Amino acid sequence: MKYLSIFCLFLIVFNTKTIAQNDFKAQQILLEAYQKYKTYKNVRISFNTKIKNIETEKITAYDAKGYIEGFKYFIEYPEETSMSDGKTIWNYPKSKKAVKIVDYNPNDGMLTPDEIFREDFIKSGLTYKYVKSEEQKTDLTSTPKTLHLIDFFPKENTRKYTSFRIWIDANSKLMTSWYVNMKNNTQITYTIKLVPNDKITGTPFYFDKTKFPKDVKIMDLRKK
Repeated sequence: MKYLSIFCLFLIVFNTKTIAQNDFKAQQILLEAYQKYKTYKNVRISFNTKIKNIETEKITAYDAKGYIEGFKYFIEYPEETSMSDGKTIWNYPKSKKAVKIVDYNPNDGMLTPDEIFREDFIKSGLTYKYVKSEEQKTDLTSTPKTLHLIDFFPKENTRKYTSFRIWIDANSKLMTSWYVNMKNNTQITYTIKLVPNDKITGTPFYFDKTKFPKDVKIMDLRKK
């Protein structure tokens, strides 16, 4: 799977302990975003990703698209397809012609699809703070958007990133972009577009062998 996928956004439930440890303004904005997201049955997602190597300054960019429904997701990358039913993850690197099946593990140190804004993720491993608001114009004729910037920091060293920042549209309450500082000297920037309540056909959240090449190999790495 890629470093990070932007799925199941804003699934945050704050308890008293969490609120006390974090920025109150940031908490209110995130809670509003969570309440808005809960009203959607599903979302169609498309995003542009830029990965910058800090040492070489080389930038790699690609586009991806897919669907989110609850904790389920399907994402089509240029070189890989990834899907999950919330319990199992199927990754298909197209060049290898092999599907790797693994159990979902929220404690492996990565930012995974449904982990980022889940209640247990926020409670157990992050602090966050409000940075500022800023105006953003998409073109010369559009009305500027007001975006809220919020920074997140892991409490423990097991994470594979040092911090990440999100931008939330003050009007729509949806995330517009994401910036992650990884420990491997890379910086990842995502620009996101969400379309709520889109029609999803078939069952894209489960691996269907008939939709993949006949010679594809199955590597089942789940714990028995």
